[in-house]
Amino acid sequence: MILSVSGVTFFLFQSRFRRKLNSLNLFYFKPVHASSPTSDDESKTRSERFNFIADVVEMAQPAVVHLELQQNVGFRGMVTVSNGSGFIVDSDGLILTNAHVVANGGHIKVSMSDGSIHEGKVVAVDQVTDLATVKINATNLPVLKLGKSQKLRPGEWVIAMGSPLSLKSTVTSGIVSSVHRVGHELGMHTRNMAYIQHDAVINDGEAIGINTMKVTSGISFAIPSDKSTEFLEKAEKLKKRAESRSFFSPRQQRYLGVAMLTLTPSIIAEFQDRVPDFPQSIEHGVLIQRLYVGSPAYNAGLVPMDVIVEINGVKIQSTKDVIHVLQETDNLEATVIRGNSRFKVKIKL
Repeated sequence: MILSVSGVTFFLFQSRFRRKLNSLNLFYFKPVHASSPTSDDESKTRSERFNFIADVVEMAQPAVVHLELQQNVGFRGMVTVSNGSGFIVDSDGLILTNAHVVANGGHIKVSMSDGSIHEGKVVAVDQVTDLATVKINATNLPVLKLGKSQKLRPGEWVIAMGSPLSLKSTVTSGIVSSVHRVGHELGMHTRNMAYIQHDAVINDGEAIGINTMKVTSGISFAIPSDKSTEFLEKAEKLKKRAESRSFFSPRQQRYLGVAMLTLTPSIIAEFQDRVPDFPQSIEHGVLIQRLYVGSPAYNAGLVPMDVIVEINGVKIQSTKDVIHVLQETDNLEATVIRGNSRFKVKIKL
C-alpha cells in the first residue's frame, strides 16, 4: 500500500496491487509552509515534528488488511496459493485489493490489524485494471478514504504498506517518479490509463492494494486512486442492476502463466542504469516480471528478468504481440535473452 505526503486526505493508488505484482498504494499529503515555527511546534520534540511517516502509518494501518487465498490440493488439504494486502473502503466490510490476489477462486482468509480473522467473499473483479473487492461480515470498521490522484506531483513522498512475502505490517518509503506513465508504454491491457511510477521498495509477494506492478528495485507502478473510485462506482451500479457478471467476467484465452512488461526505449534505459546484469544490446522485447508455479512458461524453464525477443519467428515488440501469437497455436518456440546469453526454448501451452 502506498501513502504520500501533503493535507489531511488519504490518497489510494496498488497498486501492485500486481501483475503485475502486488501492492496497495495510499498517498497521504502533508503540506510544508515556509513560516516561522509556532509555539506548538516549539513545544514538540524534533522527533514529533519530523516523523510524518510514522504519523501516516499510525493513521492508515487500522484499515489495512492481509488476505490469503487458500485452495484444497488433495491430500495436502487447504494450502495458501496467494496472499496480499487490501484496505477497507466501507465500514460494513468492503475491501479493495488487487484482482490477481483473489481472482482464481478459493477460500479467502482476511486478517485485520486488531488480530481478528474473517472469511472473505469476492464481490467484483476487473482483471483489466487489476482491481477487486472482497466483503467480510463485520461492521463499524476503520476506513481509508480515496482521494484525487490527479493532484499528485513528481517528487511527492510515498509510503508503501503491505505484506511482502507474508510479512504483515511492512512499511517502506520513496517518491513519485512519474504521474503519467501510460499503459501502452508498459504493455498493459489498459493502454489509455496513466499509471503512477514510484521508487518505494516493494517486495515480491506484496499486495499493495493498488500498486499493480513491481519491475525491479526502484521501478514500480501504481493504479491511480481516481481509477479505483471509478471501479467502485461502476461495481456498485452493476450490482444494483444485477449485471456484474457480464462486466467482470474474465476473457478466456490461452494461458502462458507470466506477468510481462513491454520494453520501451525509456524503460530499457532505466533498466540498464539500475540493473547491473541487464543486457546492454536489447532494443525490443517483453520482460518476464513474474511466473506462476506450474504454468507453461515455468515448466519451460523461464525465470524472472528473462527477455522474450521472438516467438515462432515473430519479432516481439510488445505484450500485444505475445498475446496475438498465443491465439494462433499451442506450440511456441521463444527466443530469450538472459543476461549475456541468447537461447531458444519450447513452450507447450
